[in-house]
Amino acid sequence: MSTVNVRGDYSFDRLPERAAEARKVLTVYVADRERAYGIRRRHRNTNSVQTVSFCGMGRAGKDTAGEYVGKHFDVKYPRSASWIVLPLVAHMAGVPDSQAWVERHNNRVFWLNACNAIRGDDFACLARWCLGDGDMAIGLRAKPEFEQIVKSRMIDWIIWIDNPRVPDDITVECTAGSCDLVIPNHGTLDEFYAKLDKVMPALLGRVKQNDSQLLE
Repeated sequence: MSTVNVRGDYSFDRLPERAAEARKVLTVYVADRERAYGIRRRHRNTNSVQTVSFCGMGRAGKDTAGEYVGKHFDVKYPRSASWIVLPLVAHMAGVPDSQAWVERHNNRVFWLNACNAIRGDDFACLARWCLGDGDMAIGLRAKPEFEQIVKSRMIDWIIWIDNPRVPDDITVECTAGSCDLVIPNHGTLDEFYAKLDKVMPALLGRVKQNDSQLLE
C-alpha cells in the first residue's frame, strides 16, 4: 500500500516553541535518551572504551565509517544523530517519521535550525543521545555543539571524513581543521576500509573483534 505524504511545515516560524512542544510530547523518548547515556557512560568508564565522532560533509562516508568500525572493533555503532533526533524533528514539521527521513536531504537547513532549537542552550544534548545509543557520535554539525563537545572532552577522538566527491554542505559548521585527524575517502570502499584499519586500532587502543579470539 502506498503512503500519501502530508504537506510538512518546513518553515522557520516559531521554531523554539515548536521544539519545546515536541520535547513535551516526547518527554518519555527524551528521558530514555538521557537515561541510556548514563548507563552507556558507566559501561565505558568501567571497560575503558573510547568515544569517537565522525564529522564531515553530507554523504562523505561518516555512517559508512561508523558501521565498519562498530562491526570490526570493540566499540558500538549507534544510529546517526539525524536518526536519533528524527521523532522530534518530524513532530516539528508535522509529518510522519518515515516521511521526514525521506525528505531530510531536501530540508537540510530546516533540520539544522530545528536541531538548534531542540538543543537550546544545552549544546551537548544530541551528542549525549548518540553516546547513549553507542560509543560514537556521527553527523554532528553545529559550531556551538562542536565547541561544547571539545570543551567537555566527552568525545575522545573527533575525526573528519574528507571526500572531495561530495559538494559542500552549508549545514556543516565544523571544519576539518578543528578535528583531531582527517581520514580521506577518495577512492574505493575497500581503500577507505583499509585506512580505517590502519588508523583506528591506535586510536581506540583495542584489537579488532575478529582478532580478539587469538589472544584468548
